[in-house]
Amino acid sequence: MKLVFPDLNVTLIDGSARKVSFLKHVIRCLGITGIAAHQIRAEQMGCDGWGRFDITLTRALGPLEKCVQLSLPLINLKNGTIIALRGKVSQDELAQIDQVLTPYRASKRLDYHLTVRRFSLPGTNDPRTIVSVQFFAD
Repeated sequence: MKLVFPDLNVTLIDGSARKVSFLKHVIRCLGITGIAAHQIRAEQMGCDGWGRFDITLTRALGPLEKCVQLSLPLINLKNGTIIALRGKVSQDELAQIDQVLTPYRASKRLDYHLTVRRFSLPGTNDPRTIVSVQFFAD
């Protein structure tokens, strides 16, 4: 995303030291500024990350419900977006998002728009899905 949107400030997090080391190496080699990589798990970010990010993007993090739950404390709920890159996503998984977000809708007076984009990878026809949850204040 940083290469496509160079003005974007990007924070990359991963629990694996090896992956973060690789990301830092790539950032240095490409001379990219406005991007940082940190070895930390999303659930360990605590208050430092609360509402700090306009976009969270997850890939290979676990069930869709977990992706949303881990992103919620980090995202700006007034106008932020959670993006989850997935394989095949069932209607049941999408329904679970509403269950996770219902308490937030009531207590924080916010709403959201769910977008699902399905496609197949060229050459393999493996199913892929981009799930986007865009928040906006009531």
